Parts: sequence; structure tokens; C-alpha cells
Amino acid sequence: MTDTTADAVPRVRIVVVTYFPGDFLTEFLSSLPNASAHPVSVSVVDNGSTDGSVERVRRDPAVDLVESGSNRGYGGAANLGVARATEEWVVVVNPDIEFEEGSIDGLLAVADRWPRAGALGPRIHTADGMLYPSARDLPSLGRGIGHAVFGWVWPANPWTASYRRERGTPVEGSRSGALTRATSCTSRTPTSAIDWPAPAGTSSTPPRRRSSTTAATRRRATSTR
Repeated sequence: MTDTTADAVPRVRIVVVTYFPGDFLTEFLSSLPNASAHPVSVSVVDNGSTDGSVERVRRDPAVDLVESGSNRGYGGAANLGVARATEEWVVVVNPDIEFEEGSIDGLLAVADRWPRAGALGPRIHTADGMLYPSARDLPSLGRGIGHAVFGWVWPANPWTASYRRERGTPVEGSRSGALTRATSCTSRTPTSAIDWPAPAGTSSTPPRRRSSTTAATRRRATSTR
């Protein structure tokens, strides 16, 4: 039997930072219901938009609107939203993405398999189906300098190649220091996910799904700055 009382308590709060998001925000919010089969809390933190998006959000009783009063930047606004969370997980996202079916549940399934994980990141695809380079390793001093100096003028340089993780095979629970790769996601377009390997000693893998998120962070972890 399903525990309806437990299901009614959200495990996740979505925090989206906006600054003149236009129609992106409407489409973003419209994509949320299919992202999870369970309740999800949503906070929209606005940095002073005057494009009518705040007024539209204010009419939606399911959305927690936070008006920062000024342009605090992305990190400052994200912290306002994270501070309102009582849920176990916070998903910090941009408004120009669309969640796909089961995406949040996919991240939570990975989180349950890796209880020591502090943050999980999805795979992101662009509108034309290309993999967006969102995965990064924790750089050494030399690798960071090499990437910063040569990343734009010589994209194939060895420092950038070892720093960027989208060129390899995504693995769940990587020990490299990069964010755990949980599901596949898109920026403004649907896409297919791949099957992710389960942790060592288990045989289950998350089902193939279509999903879209940016990063899930356990609430006890330090928020974005």
C-alpha cells in the first residue's frame, strides 16, 4: 500500500532564479508536473524583472514567489531560495530549461543509492540534441590555469580535455570529484537518457527516461555563492 502521508511531504524544492525570463519561465513551470510522481515545492526568486513574469507567477498559488528587490546576481538570489527550503534536496535551475518525465524522480533514485552524495548533476542537451558541457572535474592548479588560458583559443588542449567530463562515458558515483551524473536533461528541448550503471554490488539501474534538471544539492550542504 502506498503511504499517502509520506508522499504528501515533498523531498525536493526547486529553486529557479529569474531576471526578465519572458516565456521561458511559463514553459519551465509547465514542464514541472511530469518531472515527479510526488509533490515538489517550487520557489521562483526574481531579481527585479519588469516583463510581466512576476505578475504571472504571483497568480499561481502553487509557486512560492520571492522578490529580491534588486538584481542580487545568480548566487545571491539562489541563496534566498535555498534558505526557504525545509526539504531534503534542493534543485537549483535556470528558467530556460524544460523538465522531462521522471527527471526529478530519477535524481532522487540515484540519491537513494548513494546516501553519502552531497550533490548530483544531470546530463544536459541543447536544442539540437548536442551534449552540453556541464560536467567538470575538480581541477588541479595546473589544469585550471591551462584550461583558463587555452580553453577558448585551443579547445582541444590537454588541460581542457582532462577537465571537461562530457567527452567520456558518464558514470554514476564517480570518484573523480565531478558531480554525480544522474539522469539526462535538456536545455529547452526533449532528449533521451542513457541507462546508468548501478553502484558496485547492486544490479539495478534507473529506467531509460527523458529528463531535465540542472543540479540537485542536499540541503545540509553549502548553498551557491
